[in-house]
Amino acid sequence: MIQAHAFDNDLKIPLIIKANEDLLVNFRLGDIQHFAEDQGIYLHDKVNAIYIDLRDINYDLILEGGDYDNRFEITFNNQDTLEDEEALLKDLRIFQDNAQHQFTILNPTALPVSQVKIFDMSGKLILDQIGLNTQDEYHFSTTGMSDGVYMALIDLKNAGSINKKIIIKN
Repeated sequence: MIQAHAFDNDLKIPLIIKANEDLLVNFRLGDIQHFAEDQGIYLHDKVNAIYIDLRDINYDLILEGGDYDNRFEITFNNQDTLEDEEALLKDLRIFQDNAQHQFTILNPTALPVSQVKIFDMSGKLILDQIGLNTQDEYHFSTTGMSDGVYMALIDLKNAGSINKKIIIKN
C-alpha cells in the first residue's frame, strides 16, 4: 500500500477497520523494505491521542463492533512530540523504577508538566494525572499494574508532549 504513494515524511495513510463484532486488532510491521533504519513508522490512534512507534513495539487492542473510518493512520513522524524532543529528553529523565513500583519523572529544569497519562498496549488509559504543578520530581505508583509494556504520554504546558515506552515488572 505504501509503495503506491510517493514517499513524504508528512504522508498520512488512513487505516479503515470494519468489525461486525468485538475484534482483537494487532498492529505490527512485517517486511520493511526501502526505508532507512532510523525512519519512524508510527500508528496514530486519534481516540487515545497517542503515536506508537511500530518499529519498537506492536499495538494490540480490542475494538467493539463498528466502523472505524477515522481513528487510525500510519504516519512517518510523530506530530505529537516537539521538534526538539531530544533536547527535552535531556532535561527530563523518565523511567520505571521497578524496585519501588513507581513511574518516575525527574525534571531538574522545571519544565511545565501539565498532565501524565499511561496507556496499556490495548490502548486502555491506566493512569491520568492532570492539573500537575511544576515540580523537580514526579512519582506515580505502578503497584496495581500488570507486568508489561506501557506507553507514557507527558504533556508540557504550551510546549507539546513526549511519548515514552516503559516496561513494568512488578
